[in-house]
Amino acid sequence: MIMKNRMVHILMPSQEKADETRVELAGLDAQTSVIIHDRDTFKISGVSYEAVILEYETESTLWLEALARTLTSAPRTRVVLLAPELAAERRDARISVYANLFLAANLKQAAELALRQEELDQQDRKTILIVDDDNQVLKSFSRLLRHSPWNVYAVSHGERAMNLLNVEKVDLVVTDIKMPGIHGLELISRIRKNYKELPIVVCSGYPGMKDDMELKFYNIAGFIEKPVNPEEFEKQIAAALGE
Repeated sequence: MIMKNRMVHILMPSQEKADETRVELAGLDAQTSVIIHDRDTFKISGVSYEAVILEYETESTLWLEALARTLTSAPRTRVVLLAPELAAERRDARISVYANLFLAANLKQAAELALRQEELDQQDRKTILIVDDDNQVLKSFSRLLRHSPWNVYAVSHGERAMNLLNVEKVDLVVTDIKMPGIHGLELISRIRKNYKELPIVVCSGYPGMKDDMELKFYNIAGFIEKPVNPEEFEKQIAAALGE
């Protein structure tokens, strides 16, 4: 659903590029305020903007200053960064570290992201990270949760899990225990050092581990026995997420 008649603040390095963006927004019935990048004229406080569109530049830091000021002075304002090269490297336009910051590959996408209500709803979806060295298990879990209300990441190695936790906001980790490389218990230990309150659910084919003292020490939120019962799997995840 597109939000109509919303005020969008456009900051571009040239009048030509700003006008092109305004044309895209006009097709979505949006009012626009156009300002060329300038330290002295950039000001967002005191004005209610639905969104701000910035263009990423490699030869200037003005866009970065504008971005920092927006995130600081108007944290609820949606910011769309027009950055084709950066956007091409990501599968999701949303940057999870900042709930209201999005990447756009072109002007049309920038305009749509600035005004799309469903994207605002998307930021409220919780994210699950599943760790298992068996790719078939990962595919099975991904299929099982494809219609769930959650975002799902699936990785096959503990190191990849830690790398992802460093760059993405994750609300729950579901991990196997017996894995090559980083053992599941070692992964849990590493997670607890940096993310003490992050819920962790163990999914293992060894039912005896449910009462393992180490799992109790690390305050595990739940235990799912393999082979997984689909209904129980989703129920455990929902409970760990507090839903």
